[in-house]
Amino acid sequence: MINGNQVRVGNVLEYKGKLVVVRRAQAVKPGKGGAFNQVELRDIRTGLKYHERLRSSESVEKVRLDEEQPFDYLYDEGDKLILMNKEDFTQVEVLKDMLSETEQKFLEEGLTLRVQLYEGSPLLVRLPKTMVMEVVSTEQFSKGNQASPTFKPATLRNGEVIKVPPFVEVGEKVVIDTEEMEYQSRV
Repeated sequence: MINGNQVRVGNVLEYKGKLVVVRRAQAVKPGKGGAFNQVELRDIRTGLKYHERLRSSESVEKVRLDEEQPFDYLYDEGDKLILMNKEDFTQVEVLKDMLSETEQKFLEEGLTLRVQLYEGSPLLVRLPKTMVMEVVSTEQFSKGNQASPTFKPATLRNGEVIKVPPFVEVGEKVVIDTEEMEYQSRV
């Protein structure tokens, strides 16, 4: 059991009889009344989202998950992704909704995903922490009187647009932080 103010993004909780993952958490300290944690929860089984206020006096059950395992992405079939366990080569189906639309754009055959299991069945699917992507188009950067570092938009080979430093050119490969969808470095 943890207090409502200890809930963090990524926690898996048993809340009101449902298994939920915390997508957002924000500590709120109003001028009047006690502080609380405003959280966005997603029901793991149905995909429904809930917005709740958890006070520090409330307790919620944090679920203990099985160890995270590597799975290879094979292909998608309708609204499902077909994954293969890298250790025992078993295949599993997971809903595409376990990844956001942006994350789905990064899927490519053979990509190793991190899959969190609960009682033997897939519960959470995550992209690798970083990925190398090629820049297919970017704007020319004109130097001006900028005192602070500036960024320019760049389109990756999967169509996703991110901000990159002015020295990144078309055809270069960059490292992307998949959790924040931000540029990290040049390869």
